[in-house]
Amino acid sequence: MITRIGILCEDNTREEYLSDTMCVAYPGRVIEIDGRRAKADFAGNIVEVNTGVVDVKAGDYVLVHAGLAIEVMSEEKARSILEAFEELA
Repeated sequence: MITRIGILCEDNTREEYLSDTMCVAYPGRVIEIDGRRAKADFAGNIVEVNTGVVDVKAGDYVLVHAGLAIEVMSEEKARSILEAFEELA
């Protein structure tokens, strides 16, 4: 499958390219919330994410794309995905 990927550059120009790879989302657990920002733990890596389009609370699992939390998921679903990643390692 070929995917068109767009990147917004620092000077507000946009670059596009085609790729035959895809992004794979890794669930992170929200550990702290401050307004529309949160800190999430991705396998020990603490990442600041924007939570402006989802309703999250500490302890929730999220999928993040380009710094934006795009989905809140159950712990069961998150653990299932994490187990699949472990099997691939």
